[in-house]
Order: sequence, then structure tokens, then C-alpha cells
Amino acid sequence: MIQEHALAIARCGHQQALANLEKVKADLDKARLDFKRFERLLKNHNTTQDAFELQQSRYLQVSAVYKLAQAQAALAAEQVRQAEAALAIAKKDLADTTVLAPISGRISRRFKEPGEMGSSGQPVVQIVDTSLLEVSAFLPSTLYALVTPGQTPLEVTVSGTALNLQTISYKSPAIEPKLRTFEIKALLTDVSKDVAPGSMAEVTAILEHREQWGVPAEAVLTRGGKSVLFTLDAAGLARQHSVHTGFESNGRVEILDKDVSGEWLVVVMGQAQLDDGSPVTVKKEEN
Repeated sequence: MIQEHALAIARCGHQQALANLEKVKADLDKARLDFKRFERLLKNHNTTQDAFELQQSRYLQVSAVYKLAQAQAALAAEQVRQAEAALAIAKKDLADTTVLAPISGRISRRFKEPGEMGSSGQPVVQIVDTSLLEVSAFLPSTLYALVTPGQTPLEVTVSGTALNLQTISYKSPAIEPKLRTFEIKALLTDVSKDVAPGSMAEVTAILEHREQWGVPAEAVLTRGGKSVLFTLDAAGLARQHSVHTGFESNGRVEILDKDVSGEWLVVVMGQAQLDDGSPVTVKKEEN
């Protein structure tokens, strides 16, 4: 830095001025002694007036040189202080030109090339924090009251990979008036490094959760305006059961009846041809 070199030069100049001041002071002390000695000699008439005046003139000249040396030393000290102040200002200016990113992360986009001129307010780079990912989605306004931030679970699938069950962390305080939707967000946890910011995600908000028996959707038939399914008893006979269905998800239908048993052998193929008590022959399905 130029200011550092200027400060070094100023300090050298100051040291030189101090050394010169010491030399001139020694000359002044010698000139003062000579002047005092010739003053006594003149008083005792042991020297001439001319010799005395020469010593007097030399003493006055060295005194003037000493004052000049003092002024030069003071000037050199002031130059050192000015150089130190200039260096401090330069360091501050340099610190002001060093812009630190407000977050840690990786550069995903560069708007300026090294050495290119920029101006205030213009972005230089775009930084993404890959250690902290957030998913954002919009839900219909009819579901607004059913979503509770910090409690409502969220199933997230990114690029075909299902993530661990997440939790909604944010719900928009207002509904978008035109689309009648509201925004939700979730901070993703335990995310693979293969999930990149900007990826498309499929989300499913779990608004209600309960445990019930479920059967394949194709096993439920409608007969006489009622939902029925067939099971196989120990004698190999078909048994018809009237059931009440609930939610349907992922190809399975919820059965709400309490007398449903997990030990039932539910018929899922050919049930449309059965009646209660029909004999059933189980055949291995051919590929």
C-alpha cells in the first residue's frame, strides 16, 4: 500500500531529523563553551576583541542552526502523524471496499466479472445456502383453517425422491384474492445433497390423521345402493359385508365399520361375480 511506504519514509525522515538535532546540539554546546571562555579571556585582556567576536558570531550561528534543527524535527514528527492518519484512512477505505456476504453459501450466479465496474445497488453475485432449504406451495382457500404452522405434517417429493415427513412452518396471513389460494412453507430437514435449490416439488398436506382398516378400492362394490365387499371364510365360501367407506388415498379405501377385522381375506378380483355364500376357488394369478 502506498500509504504504508509513505509512513515508512516519514519515520525515516523523523529519525534523520532527530539525529541532526543531536549533532547540532553538540555543536551548540561546544560553541557556548568557547564563547564563555573567550568572554572571560577578553575580560582579563588575554585575547583580542576580534577573536572574541569571531567566537560570539559562531555561537549565534550555531544557535540559529539548532533552532532550525528543532523546527525540522518537529516538522518530521508532524509528517509522521499525517502519514499515520493517511494510512488509517486508507485502511478504512479498503475495508469499506471489501463487501462480505450476509450469509454463508455457494455462488449460484455471477452478474459481474472480476475487474468490471459496478455501481451502488447493483447485485454482483447470487448466493444460495444449500444447508437450509425451504419448500413453498399454494393450497386452496377452503383448507386455510385446517393448516396450523408448526403442527400440520407435509409430505414432500423432489425429483421422484420422497423426503422424510416435514412440518409446515409458515402460513400466509392472507388469501390471494384472485386465485383464492394461500401460501405455505416448510423448512426441510434431513435433506439429501442431491436436492438442489430451485427444484420442483410435489407436496401433500396431511390435514387429518387417523388409523383405520383399509382395502383396495377395487374390492368395494355398490349393490342395492350400498357399498359392499366380499371376504373368504374358512369353508371357502364368499361372505358379503355391507360397509361404510371414508377417505380414499393411494388406491385404498378407508372402512369405517368397527366390526372389520384385519384377519379378513378380502376378495379383490372377480368379486363382481359373487353372491353371499358362493363357493370360491382360489387360483394363482398367471403373469
